[in-house]
Amino acid sequence: MRYVPPTSTYHLVDRILDGDLTRKLDAWRAEGLSYEAIAFRLRSEHDITVSTATVCRWVASPPAARTPEPENAA
Repeated sequence: MRYVPPTSTYHLVDRILDGDLTRKLDAWRAEGLSYEAIAFRLRSEHDITVSTATVCRWVASPPAARTPEPENAA
C-alpha cells in the first residue's frame, strides 16, 4: 500500500478525541477490526462520521506523519 499523508480531517478528529486517535486506531486494528468496523465504532461511540476510505488512509499513514506541526514553531 502506498503512503498517503493524513488529511486535516485526521487532525480534527484527533483533537476531538483529545489526541487519542492514533492509539485508538492501533488498538482497534490489533483487535482485528476492519476499516469499516473502525468507521462504525467512531460513529457509534464518538458521533464522528468518516468514510471507510478515510480510515484506510489514516491507518496507512505512519504514526509520525500523523503528528501535526507545532503552530508556533518559530
